[in-house]
Formats: sequence, structure tokens, C-alpha cells
Amino acid sequence: MRTRKEQMADIEDFCGTLGISNDAPDAEIIEQWLAEAEQRVRDEIGKDSERLDWVANNQCQFENHGLGDRPLRVVNDCMGDKLASSYDLRAAIDAAREVG
Repeated sequence: MRTRKEQMADIEDFCGTLGISNDAPDAEIIEQWLAEAEQRVRDEIGKDSERLDWVANNQCQFENHGLGDRPLRVVNDCMGDKLASSYDLRAAIDAAREVG
């Protein structure tokens, strides 16, 4: 993982390559962007933790249907009964949480 200083330097360099160096965001704005991005990552990690806790507490089973890059993800309860499905595993778990 890169340091905050390295991340800020990369953003400043990128803005320079776009030809907007005169109007490039200052360090304070870049710092705000990075803080907001980090918060979004923390929020998604928190949501994933909630999903995993729910899966563990409900002893869910998973199935993948189909071949290729996007198999259908099926979430079953502990008895093997289908709760929900989606091509996105997070969406499948979220839908199963609403049902069960």
C-alpha cells in the first residue's frame, strides 16, 4: 500500500498530464478526495463483514450455476432451499438477507 504522500503525488502528476496544471486541485482538495475514497472502502468492508456474519449465523450454502465469466450465484439456507440468486455474490447475499 502506498503512503498518502505517494498517492497525492500521483494525483498531482495525473492532473499535470491532463494539461490542467494551472487549475490543478490543491493538496487540501486531493487530501479530501483520498479521505472520501478511504471512507467508501471502509464502508464496503463493513458491509462485507455484515454479510459474512449473516452467512455464518445462518449456515448458508452456495451454488454456482452456469459456466463462463458470470455464473449465477445461488444462496441456499441450511436445508438447501433456495433463498435468492444473482450474478453478483454480494447482491445474492443481500437478497437472501431480506428473505431469511
